[in-house]
Amino acid sequence: MTSEPLDTSSNPSSEIDDLEGQLSRARAFADGGDRAQAVEIYRQLAAADVSDVRPYCNLGALALMDQRSDEAIIWLEQARARDPDHARTLLNLGMALQLENRTREAIDVLRRATSLDPRLEDAWNNLGFALSADEQPEEAMQAYRQALALKPNFAPAAANLSRLLADHGNPAAAEALLREFPEEARSGSLRFTLGEMLRLQGRFDEACIAYSEALEHAPGDADLRLSVGHALIGCGRADEAVLALLPLPAMRPDDPMPLAVLGFSLQTIGETQQAIELYERALNIEPDLARIRALLGLCHASSGRHDLAIQEFRTGLKVIPDDENSRCNLASSLRCQGLLKDAIAELDSFLEDHPESITAYIIQLFSQSIGSEEYASRTLDLARRLWSVVRQRSFNPKLFNAGSGADSIFPSSPTSFSGLAESLASKFFEPPSLAGDKRLRIGFLSAEIGDHVVCSFLSSFLAHYDRDRFAVELFCSVRRYNASASWMVEQVDHPWLLQSMDVGEARALIQSRRLDILVETTGFTSDSAIELLAERCARIQCHYIGYHATTGLDTMDWFIGDAETVPESFASQYVEGLWRLPRPWLARTPSPHLPEAVSLQSDGPAVLGSFNQLAKIREETLTHWAAALLAVPDSRLLIKDRSTADPENCDRIITALSRLGVEPERISFLAFLGSQADHLSQYNLLDVALDATPWSSATTAFDALEMGVPLVAIRGGCTSSRMSSAILRGLGRPEWIAESPDQFAAIVADLCADLQALRKGKQQLRQQVQASPLFDPLDLTRALEESFTAMVAASQRMK
Repeated sequence: MTSEPLDTSSNPSSEIDDLEGQLSRARAFADGGDRAQAVEIYRQLAAADVSDVRPYCNLGALALMDQRSDEAIIWLEQARARDPDHARTLLNLGMALQLENRTREAIDVLRRATSLDPRLEDAWNNLGFALSADEQPEEAMQAYRQALALKPNFAPAAANLSRLLADHGNPAAAEALLREFPEEARSGSLRFTLGEMLRLQGRFDEACIAYSEALEHAPGDADLRLSVGHALIGCGRADEAVLALLPLPAMRPDDPMPLAVLGFSLQTIGETQQAIELYERALNIEPDLARIRALLGLCHASSGRHDLAIQEFRTGLKVIPDDENSRCNLASSLRCQGLLKDAIAELDSFLEDHPESITAYIIQLFSQSIGSEEYASRTLDLARRLWSVVRQRSFNPKLFNAGSGADSIFPSSPTSFSGLAESLASKFFEPPSLAGDKRLRIGFLSAEIGDHVVCSFLSSFLAHYDRDRFAVELFCSVRRYNASASWMVEQVDHPWLLQSMDVGEARALIQSRRLDILVETTGFTSDSAIELLAERCARIQCHYIGYHATTGLDTMDWFIGDAETVPESFASQYVEGLWRLPRPWLARTPSPHLPEAVSLQSDGPAVLGSFNQLAKIREETLTHWAAALLAVPDSRLLIKDRSTADPENCDRIITALSRLGVEPERISFLAFLGSQADHLSQYNLLDVALDATPWSSATTAFDALEMGVPLVAIRGGCTSSRMSSAILRGLGRPEWIAESPDQFAAIVADLCADLQALRKGKQQLRQQVQASPLFDPLDLTRALEESFTAMVAASQRMK
């Protein structure tokens, strides 16, 4: 809608001496920014009950300017009573009614205004807005075009028409409309709208240029700056959004929203502490903003302070008791505190009242995936319910994402697509031709392109696959702000950005690439785009690396593992076929920058330890650990994780081990160190690494072993509890695998029997580990290549 200027048309009256003079004075005050003086004069005229329509019409217009639509309606109805055919009164009244969501009344009033004065372009524009809100798009487009016919450079009508065209699937036509405007006639808001049309077409670089031009044109427009920040976040340019948003808190010191959006952009690029400070400032202004509390809670959670996160989520729930983000994130933090049953109960309760909450299903599925095999049948049932909800949705949403906490605050952009690196943008507009390419076509759908544990394994394949036999494309659902992303996208034929796409657009893109195999790597973890696979996007679809339970998706053909992680006996836990590689299912490339593997314990008692997430250290794990600590009486336990910053989490572990007979003074906690080299060097404090169950070690198993620290694994009855034992079998150390607390304790005690030999043998163990299949990425790549070829051959035989 567009605001209507004050009415200055002549309507002589003899009721008040010098009526025209008083109206002129009021108009001068309003034009000079002194609305209070203008209102006072108009109110005096209204109190005198003049029959002239202008004081009442202008009081309504001023109320509209201050966004007081209810008061505006009162004054404008008085104006209409004095002159039912005053077109500008009807124009303003239509606007006020629309702001009050009285859309049908607004349409009737605005139609009357255009019939009385067909040259009133603002009335046509606002009629278009009301018709659009009433889901009459064709009539709305006609109204906007009429406004533009009357005033060809009418920017608000052009912006509204372009948005409507884009909403109905034609952003290219909207772009063409906006480009017809001469350069000098393009306002900041019009340039921003042009950027939005480009973004919707996937032309992110051009869109960002338009956003930049919008800000250059109107640098002091706070609303425009906020919109540009939103849009840049939606393009995956949160780093650029920070620069656009930085001036906003000073421009609007009493408005919490600029602080929140700037905080979100900083949170997205990993500047968590700065984001926390901004969210806290926003909440000091307006404490009841539950969704900003959800974002603040997520920042605390990513810093390991789940106690503070839970406090924020619960405070937000007092304001909005059934807020999906707060309930789901509360459950996630409870899980991260090792309270798995409490986390599952929280979401069971929520899903009972909200059976269509996709986010709740996703988080619940992940929680159950790290439980024991007792959750298997429940997980299959829950997954069926999720996919039923996904397929019944009547709209085409953005890609879903578990626990972002942001989707209720910021414009859709997803959980979650963004740019990956400068090199990626240059390739985006030049997709490789499919004509004549006889190679097997492989796609990877992933949220882990960059510094992520899944990437450390996926990169093994990307570095070594046979480019003469295989064409590989990446479909990425989230940007990671680091150099690893640049390296990964350079290894493939083409990378694709999905973040700004809705489900239909992203799925159509993947389908257009005619893939033989699409490998999904994320499952039900953060920023997943697995929803795309609810409809077939490739001849063969499979999951690999990032998840450790069934996806429950009937269009997922294979779950790739090995003989230990997905034995035939696990078939009943999966809807997918189980594809077993003839070697360990993972491999990593040896790092050239590893710290030296030496023991920092020259003498003294054995140091047992774990650098696993504290979420893994639950009752089942602590029972095994207590047995080991009691079997090696002088030993100490060292636990390191980001969540050791949470005192409640540490107290939980100390209390549980104390009940099992382990003295609290034998237990120490280490804070998380930022540098990977610093993190790995602290393995030199350990003599033996302890596994967790039923969510076993994977990345931490590789880390410990490569640092020359033996790992004692706990073998369970589901995939999540078999990762560590698969790694040790790949190393050729099955004797380090336990299936009971007593056996676990015996293995640890045996390793600690000769501490001096154990400590001197770190470098030798590292050499054995790096010479094993665990660090043979070429062998893994050949196994995957042969598997992909066999999958396609099997699919062809079934036709």
